[in-house]
Amino acid sequence: MGAKGPKKWVDFYRWVFVDDCYKFRRFPHNHFDLIIDVGAATGMFTLLARIMNPTATVVSLEPDSIPFEHLSQNVQNLRVYFEKLALGDGEKRYRLLKDRIGRTMFSPYPTDKTDEVVDSARLSDVFYKYGGDLSKKYYIKVDCECGEQWLVGHEPSEEILYNAMAIGMKLHFPSAHPHSPRYYNEPWAADFGVYYDWWNRVFTDHDVVYERSSRKSGYGHLLISRRF
Repeated sequence: MGAKGPKKWVDFYRWVFVDDCYKFRRFPHNHFDLIIDVGAATGMFTLLARIMNPTATVVSLEPDSIPFEHLSQNVQNLRVYFEKLALGDGEKRYRLLKDRIGRTMFSPYPTDKTDEVVDSARLSDVFYKYGGDLSKKYYIKVDCECGEQWLVGHEPSEEILYNAMAIGMKLHFPSAHPHSPRYYNEPWAADFGVYYDWWNRVFTDHDVVYERSSRKSGYGHLLISRRF
């Protein structure tokens, strides 16, 4: 794994616990019944979710075998459900060799850079598997390196997102820079306009904030709260 691994874990801690990039700490303790962490990596957000919501059902998904190993260790004995699974449409996903821990892309197509194959699932499948209820208080966090595009246009998943109390989502899209180190310029990746049209179509009864964005690098944070 090399030196990048431990440094990246420090970055995860800073982004989630110190910077509070999903603005999760604005919610009271024990506010949610269910929390789903899509793209959990080593589990930093999962740990924050469990600390702040000790009675909630917490579910973590991470397809990459390296961070998944650490996720499984980090959440031991914390009553967290975790699965080695990518967000997708139920078909296989193929890990791209060029990526590093915490920034791993899983392509819908096999290539000569594929070194790991994993299963994928719809958000709706995971939500209902773990007792999700549209009338309850739940939070969805998504950071899955272009996998969030599989939420767009899938009505059962959009219904779940629409009824969520809050969502924290990191969007990934082809960058404006041809040599961006973010690696999101895959031919199958959805561009920014797809996401912009999507959130304006779906989240009509919500407060929507888009921040911490770099069009040059191809990412940004979408924070959504339902108005009641």
